[in-house]
Amino acid sequence: MCGIIQREYDHFRKVHGEHVQFVRNISLDEGQQIYFNWYWLRHCPRLPAGLDLSFFDASVNEGTFEAIKILQHSLGLVVDGEWGPVTSSAVNRISPREAVVAFAASRLKIYEEMKAFQYFGKDWTERTERIKEASLRMIDG
Repeated sequence: MCGIIQREYDHFRKVHGEHVQFVRNISLDEGQQIYFNWYWLRHCPRLPAGLDLSFFDASVNEGTFEAIKILQHSLGLVVDGEWGPVTSSAVNRISPREAVVAFAASRLKIYEEMKAFQYFGKDWTERTERIKEASLRMIDG
């Protein structure tokens, strides 16, 4: 199911004039369209290589609003979850390497504050570390 939830899939199918169906029937093409159009294209092209991957993964896992909040926190901005001119300006001035490290640290801090961390914390921590390392490899070549 590509990690796509029923509510999201229903919306996608309705937008495309299709009848809703059980998310277990999602096609690979539909999953790719959702990820690319609804997660990647929203903000990732504005980010430097490496940070775009970290942001994309957070958008998919926590939602775009939360990913923006993580980004804002990692950049030392007022955290409101809205991508406005202040966030855009800060992104244009960042060191990608430092931003990826700060983004991962902010993401872990938010996870640790969640009640479900006791159940999912190990997986969330490992996921954040894997994405951070992959993001840094993108920067370092």
